[in-house]
Amino acid sequence: MHFAIQFLGWIGFTFLSIPILFGPWFFGAWEMWWFWPFTVCIYISTFFFAAKYTVLFFLQTNGAEEYSFETKDAARTRAILITCFAAFLIYAFARFIQAPVRMDAERSFLLFWTPSLILFQVLFGFTERQYRFLFKLVFVNLILLGVYGVINHFITHNELVLWTKGEPQYQLETARATGSYFCPDHFAGIMEIAFSLAVAVILAATSTTRQRITAIVGAFIAIMGVVLSKSRGGGLTIFVIVVAALIWGLGQWAPTFRRKIRLISAVAIVTVLVFLSFVGGSYKHRFVSYFGWHQTEGKTLGEITNTTISNIRLSSRGRMISAAIRAWRTNLLFGIGPGMHQNLWPHFAASPDGNKELGKRPSVLNIHFHSYEVHSDWVQLLEECGIAGLFLFLLPFCIVIRHIMRSLATENRKLLDPESFTSLNRHYAIVLGGFLACVAMSFHSLGDFNLQIPATTWMIGAIVGVSLTAIIGPYDTHA
Repeated sequence: MHFAIQFLGWIGFTFLSIPILFGPWFFGAWEMWWFWPFTVCIYISTFFFAAKYTVLFFLQTNGAEEYSFETKDAARTRAILITCFAAFLIYAFARFIQAPVRMDAERSFLLFWTPSLILFQVLFGFTERQYRFLFKLVFVNLILLGVYGVINHFITHNELVLWTKGEPQYQLETARATGSYFCPDHFAGIMEIAFSLAVAVILAATSTTRQRITAIVGAFIAIMGVVLSKSRGGGLTIFVIVVAALIWGLGQWAPTFRRKIRLISAVAIVTVLVFLSFVGGSYKHRFVSYFGWHQTEGKTLGEITNTTISNIRLSSRGRMISAAIRAWRTNLLFGIGPGMHQNLWPHFAASPDGNKELGKRPSVLNIHFHSYEVHSDWVQLLEECGIAGLFLFLLPFCIVIRHIMRSLATENRKLLDPESFTSLNRHYAIVLGGFLACVAMSFHSLGDFNLQIPATTWMIGAIVGVSLTAIIGPYDTHA
């Protein structure tokens, strides 16, 4: 029986790893002909996971003591998590059924459903050996994706994305690294995840010298990827990750060492910002032109602020977000329906200052482009699922963050109270990596749609699942 459980577990692990590891190498599984084969792998792994879970449950309920692994606290925590996730997924499924454009709504629902399946399988089906192995695989895979992106940038100048032609509009003003994704911003998104995991391994006191050297190399490659992508959101997100790591990621180090690291890091950040302000090149130009800071000569602070706000509002992102908010206001509680943003864009694209009766045209028509995504995952969630959907999504999200932050705080208390000190958590890098990855995606999603890319959501689902399992403990500790 033990062999059967192990066999089911490793077959499920193999199929689940395929979309997580190979999805980013096939253009992020953005196109449906890539998306569906990987989704089938997730469903196959779910079958084997369910078979393993059924066998374990049968053994536990029939008094097989060697298979009674889970404590009451762990069982309660898992029950709370799955209940909260299920509440949102049931709501999302109900809104999907009600949506008038079925295929777009189906894609939207699957972007929530498939990463949730991955998270559940890791949380309920993985052994400690499996979730630690998956964390290493994801980290190494992200480093390789970064290496490819950097090499592709210098050799083909991003004319190619893997074996096909890239999108030329991203290379008009300046060459921007795209990696295995078509959009440089989405490539920057996965490099932010790589940087998050690298920083976590570097800051974990339990990391070996080899692991820390690998993480330093990974962090360097991730930063190179973001810089070469020239993603403004990516650059800001790297800064946010560093700040979050300095605040919450030093729990395994003595207070005096933390203060030194924070002081040194603050000086380094200011130095880098000053350096980039002089030699930032095209990357710097993308920042200052977007916010209108190149038009500040002779202006007061108030005028500069007004110019910045006006530039953001009239940018393509500002126009899409404004239109999405106008659409949301037509149904505040339930939203316009999953996947409906692109279909209702013509109805809400124009600014609301027009008047048909008076023959007054809107000041901003927005007819020169079509918005398929809002370029803000949070706003699109609000627009399509309403306040109810946003609340139901934030509920499990906040519970996940709470568990992770409590685990990080535990390490801090161990060092502050030597009498209760036992040993440092050897899973600290995994937990901190999950936290920083959530910070990265949450922040960057304010101004982009990284979580509309299936492969990115699958990686996040795996990383969060691994982090939670490291905190709660694996359901199956026998293998």
